[in-house]
Amino acid sequence: MTDNSKIIYVIDDSETVLKKTKSFLKDTDYEVYYFTNPMEALDKMKDVSPHLILLDYFMNEMNGDEFMIKVSERLLHYHDWQVYLISSHKFTQEEQLSMLTLGITEVLEKPLEKDKLLNAIDKINH
Repeated sequence: MTDNSKIIYVIDDSETVLKKTKSFLKDTDYEVYYFTNPMEALDKMKDVSPHLILLDYFMNEMNGDEFMIKVSERLLHYHDWQVYLISSHKFTQEEQLSMLTLGITEVLEKPLEKDKLLNAIDKINH
C-alpha cells in the first residue's frame, strides 16, 4: 500500500472549490484525490487510505457529521488520519466541541486561502 502520509482527499460538492483547491495543491508532492460526492470518497477508502481529508461540511448527499460517522467506521484501525473541515459557516463553541468528538481536527474557513491551507497541511506532517 502507498505511504498514506502523502495522500489527501478533498471532498466538496462545489466544483469551484475543488478547482481552486486543485490549483493550490498542484505543485506539492501530495497525491490528491478530489470528490464531489462523499460516498465516492468512502468507496475509494477501501483501496486508498488518506492521511488528511479536507471536508466540506454542507453537502447535498450528507453533511460533515454524517460523513465523519461513516468514515470513522472505515478508518478506525488507522491512528494517524486527520480531518479538516472546510466551511463558510461560523460554528458555535458547542458545535466545534461536537466536531472534535467526531474526529475533526481543525476548521478552515471559506474562502480558502492558499497560504493558510498549505500551512495547515504542513503542520500535520511535522
